[in-house]
Amino acid sequence: MAQGNAARDRGDRKRAAACFRRAIRLSKGPGGATTAADSRYNLALILRESGRARDALQVVRGIGNAHDGTSQEMHQVSLLAALHEDTGLLTAAATAWLRAATIAASIEDSVHRARYEARASFLLNRLGEVGRIPDTLARRSDRRLQALCRCPASNLQRRYDAAHAFFERHKLTQYLVHAHRVVADRLSTTGRASDRLTAAKMTVASIVAACPDLTSMSIAMEMHVQWLMKLPLSRAELQRLRNRVRNWLSELLESSSDPQVITVFLAGFNEVLKLGR
Repeated sequence: MAQGNAARDRGDRKRAAACFRRAIRLSKGPGGATTAADSRYNLALILRESGRARDALQVVRGIGNAHDGTSQEMHQVSLLAALHEDTGLLTAAATAWLRAATIAASIEDSVHRARYEARASFLLNRLGEVGRIPDTLARRSDRRLQALCRCPASNLQRRYDAAHAFFERHKLTQYLVHAHRVVADRLSTTGRASDRLTAAKMTVASIVAACPDLTSMSIAMEMHVQWLMKLPLSRAELQRLRNRVRNWLSELLESSSDPQVITVFLAGFNEVLKLGR
């Protein structure tokens, strides 16, 4: 498994995946449950990063209970929840997020508990929104989100523009927030600074799109903070990213007469910086 971790650190996903698959095969004997679970978790992460969410989901489902009641189990269940979400299984995703939050509470991890509960709340609200709209419209909306998750990178902008227009036209706020999150997640995996900036704009734009629904704004803000927390950036780099997003936001909201508006939308950056990033 160490070889897989080393290959992944080098950015060699193909080699890393092969190493983790080999570790899974070799861990079928007595005492190998922990190694198998860890290898499956790492393999699933690589598959998800490579846009193969369905394959990753199958890998995660075979993890078992080697890490019951630990932080490792919490992260495994949260990955399961994210993969359910990636593949459009929203009810299963909400259930898994709640389970991850319960594990976080049992190990007294208040930060992850709050994040997972917020994610579950977002999905439950979205499922409630689905319940209030015609089935045909819900299916069309889900297909647009799934297309965003699966389309080639070259088609991402076109798919996003179409989904954004569709959700705005039908006043589907939760879907609109989720569309921003999907694009941000995809762009943040490329490793390019320009894509990271666009992704940051997307997460802030999701808060703007949620206005004036306070519940949706709260959920969008929590998603924004979660995304920022995952960035492998130093404090100085995060400050530079915030400043660039502020400049973009100033142009976007130039007609606003309230000077506090931009401060509100950048609150996520400030919160993460206060945590010591």
